[in-house]
Amino acid sequence: MPACTATSRFDGRRTAYVPSKGCGGQQSVVVSENNGLTWEVRKVPGSKEGETDPSVGMARTARFFRYANGDGHQRVAVSHDKGKTCRGT
Repeated sequence: MPACTATSRFDGRRTAYVPSKGCGGQQSVVVSENNGLTWEVRKVPGSKEGETDPSVGMARTARFFRYANGDGHQRVAVSHDKGKTCRGT
């Protein structure tokens, strides 16, 4: 599992989410879809590395990623495919 100080979230369907304030200069969420056997970094498009850890929220059909962008403004990105693609606000 990747080293991270953020809080992990599990969706009850073998998928775990670990938010990261910066990976390659962008906010991201590290996702395992097989109970932690493998992990994949999924970056939030258009985001900039921040100073505080982001958070992941879950609804039945969407995942919400809240973060403080590198410019200090709060942002929310929404994904309907476990973070593979997401739309920001």
